[in-house]
Amino acid sequence: MIKQYGGMGAPNLYRQLCAEGAFRNVDEALFIRLLRQMDSEEARLIEQADDGALLLGVVDERIADRYDFYAVFQTVEEYRLESAGRTLGQLSATSMLTPSNISFLPESAGRLKALTPMPKSCA
Repeated sequence: MIKQYGGMGAPNLYRQLCAEGAFRNVDEALFIRLLRQMDSEEARLIEQADDGALLLGVVDERIADRYDFYAVFQTVEEYRLESAGRTLGQLSATSMLTPSNISFLPESAGRLKALTPMPKSCA
């Protein structure tokens, strides 16, 4: 959320994440300890601006700028099915897709030649 909003005050962050959000079992004291640890010299994940806003620290900035950074949400690998340069659809990588078990594709699509994971991107 700090990256998403370009900075955020601790009370607002606590309210959105803990008081009203998915981390309701985290009390204010634990949240403050977590923030202090994230701001420590060893971690350097966040820092606090003069106006009190929490910002990404040196380390977290590098982590959050990576193409494969997904904060809380686990994403499913997907394969794009193509034939003759045309996209036929997408399948979850958990589908146990192999060249021998593609029975749902029309014969005109041909045989599966390769499995290529879709590139990850954020907009």
